[in-house]
Amino acid sequence: MRDASASNKLAAKTRLVALVVLLCFIAITLFAEAFIITHADHNCHGDACSTCIQILNAESLLEQFGKVAGFLLIVGISLFIAIIVPFLPDLPEVYTTSLVSKKVRMDN
Repeated sequence: MRDASASNKLAAKTRLVALVVLLCFIAITLFAEAFIITHADHNCHGDACSTCIQILNAESLLEQFGKVAGFLLIVGISLFIAIIVPFLPDLPEVYTTSLVSKKVRMDN
């Protein structure tokens, strides 16, 4: 009985950590977008403009998040397909047979 309780607590902690990481990911993305939008029309001071440098950093961060999110989406879809497809019912015979498998003779 204690093992079930311990595993439930561990699962709850894991879910909490995943939720916090997700919220941080969303907050960072929103704040980076807001910074870029609000500072896009600033008085630039040339090549060493700190605002321009921070905008470039925010754009780089969003680009990296986009690549990670795309990768995770592809992996998630692949895992979903790998888990679900074996449990799907067999396809009807219409889709699994061909003229060759039925040994149909095709004369001209």
